[in-house]
Amino acid sequence: MQESWIKKELSTLRRATLFMVVVVFSAIGCVIGYFIFSDVLSGPFENVAYAQNGSTMEVTVETKIPSRARLEYGTAPEYVNRVPMGEEYETKHKISLSGLLPDKAHFFRIVLEDQAGRLHTSGFYTVK
Repeated sequence: MQESWIKKELSTLRRATLFMVVVVFSAIGCVIGYFIFSDVLSGPFENVAYAQNGSTMEVTVETKIPSRARLEYGTAPEYVNRVPMGEEYETKHKISLSGLLPDKAHFFRIVLEDQAGRLHTSGFYTVK
């Protein structure tokens, strides 16, 4: 009788231990995955700031990796105007545009090219 009870308790303990091992290793895997892939998922953009004053707009971008940047903009999400923000691989980019249409919304996005030739495109921004 005593031996049967011990076997039952050991079996329960094994299942509980196995469950805890699975939970702990799953949590560790999630944390490691987050740190490994967070740059991949969030992209290379750190700070994007912009301001419009009348017909002039200034855009600054900070990136996590050295890259060349260009600004694509227009009065509709179809970007017909492309302006380089610099030819060097840098982590800080700035451009000032003039001649924008007054009282008209302008859309823009930033396209980066890293040193490996990969392109990274920001989300859409609207300036009114």
